Amino acid sequence: MTVILKQAAIDNLDEILKLNKALFDFESQFGHDYNLNWTYSEEGKNYFQKRFESDLSIILVAVDREKIIGYILAFIDSFSYRNTNPICEIENMFLEEQYRSQRIGTMLINEVKNQAKEKGAKKLRVGALAQNSEAIKFYHSLGLEDMNLYLESELL
Repeated sequence: MTVILKQAAIDNLDEILKLNKALFDFESQFGHDYNLNWTYSEEGKNYFQKRFESDLSIILVAVDREKIIGYILAFIDSFSYRNTNPICEIENMFLEEQYRSQRIGTMLINEVKNQAKEKGAKKLRVGALAQNSEAIKFYHSLGLEDMNLYLESELL
């Protein structure tokens, strides 16, 4: 296996949508808050289309023998309430299960860090579901630290 990273192209949109749907399906084990139909909805497709059109996006694919087996999508933005700007946020990341724990995720994150720095970002952040302890452990291993904790409840 020789996995390489490539800049994603709009031609990769179908594969990225498929992986994003797999991400939503995977994360549904931690709760039922994600709309599992969003990825292929008009809104979902528009979200990805706009990310591809923006110079503030970083979209990479991991490829094994011409097959896209994972992707990462990050976006750089500034926030008036923050002292340090701009911030690069990893919005989506997914690897097919058989490719996990092989440092491919680390490669994707490191390349996002490199490109984010080149684009002027000062910080990197990512959100993870609180129940997804493996993802949190992975992000901690790469030097990301806990920043915010969101708590939710149903309003009955």
